[in-house]
Amino acid sequence: MPRYQYIRTKEDIQFLVLYSLQLLPQAVTFEDIVDLVTMCDDGFSWFELREAFDELIRNDLLTIDNDGTEPRYQIGERGREVSAAFVGRLPHSVRRLAQESALRVVRRIH
Repeated sequence: MPRYQYIRTKEDIQFLVLYSLQLLPQAVTFEDIVDLVTMCDDGFSWFELREAFDELIRNDLLTIDNDGTEPRYQIGERGREVSAAFVGRLPHSVRRLAQESALRVVRRIH
């Protein structure tokens, strides 16, 4: 796992989640999101990710699909706007790793 630790604050985690989700073509489970973002930077814990993620949901930046056995999440329109506005806040190396993680997750779920 990379040891970059650029992602340290709750807002950084949220930007990483939003950026990563906008790379995916479909809704994914929370476990997929954990897999997606933890491979990008290890400067945060699962609990910090969960707290940041729950706040994204409360702020209507993510949409939830509850039709299956477990909820699936994807970025909402407001989330896309926030992601576009703050994408430069994520280091290039983290964005590159997010893109690689997105490809890996897409391959695994298809």
